[in-house]
Amino acid sequence: MQTSEGELRYQDLLWLLGSLCNPCRLSFNPGLIGQQYPPPATLATFHETPRALGFKTGRNAHPKNCQQLPLPSIAFLSGTLPSDAAAEQDRQTATEVATHPVLILMTDSDKLLTFVQVHKRRKP
Repeated sequence: MQTSEGELRYQDLLWLLGSLCNPCRLSFNPGLIGQQYPPPATLATFHETPRALGFKTGRNAHPKNCQQLPLPSIAFLSGTLPSDAAAEQDRQTATEVATHPVLILMTDSDKLLTFVQVHKRRKP
């Protein structure tokens, strides 16, 4: 799905929700999420589903101080991750930009501890 903010994959939503629930010791059932919030995923879905699980969400384009982020947090990186380099060559248009959700678990004065879901390329 292409949006003004890039491509949002439904499996990214499920991965993020499961990753948020795990350290908080909340049970997570992707099947129930799929029933309540069926694909495709939109940016609004990335706010609504964590709220339904009891998380607070908000939006901050560029925080001035990363240490003030509530943790865990979700960020979106635009562009191509190294594992997507081959897929980028196969893209039909050069204007497509993928948006990659990132889970932020810890912050330091100038560092972030993040996790990114790696997408394996399917063989034809």
